[in-house]
Amino acid sequence: MPYRLVAVEDEPEIAELLRVVLACPQIVLYGAVTGREGLALIHEVRPHLAILDVMLPGELDGWQVFDALRADPDFQALPIIILTVLREHIERRAAFRDNMLNQYISKPFDTPVLRAHVERMLGQADLWQAPSRSLRDVIGLLHDANEALDLERRRGRRKGPDGPPS
Repeated sequence: MPYRLVAVEDEPEIAELLRVVLACPQIVLYGAVTGREGLALIHEVRPHLAILDVMLPGELDGWQVFDALRADPDFQALPIIILTVLREHIERRAAFRDNMLNQYISKPFDTPVLRAHVERMLGQADLWQAPSRSLRDVIGLLHDANEALDLERRRGRRKGPDGPPS
């Protein structure tokens, strides 16, 4: 039976990157764009692991989704990865340091590190085979693209609908 993962990510490029990076026969990845959609999807799908962006459109951000899940007895033990460009909030630091249930990863993220956290948090080693040289090259390109997206975001430039930065 495959592991169910829910990723709540509003950036289409990052959501697609997660889809590619986490693809394997043992994982089914569900996606949501807003905190409210993500919370509803998590209640519906009952995933084995959730990945939450912090900055989400709408009334619930990733921290509010995290807090709602931790307040719900049915989801207190759900492993959660916070995946965000925001650096760790000082008041949240203790909850994520060396924690088997919660993990905080800053974007841009390293693909093997994310995969290792997913495997550890699911208690399932070797979900992904060691990448071949060609796959390592592709992963390197994806990592470079992710870093470029992060640079654009930090500079406050967003790509317009026709491609060039606005």
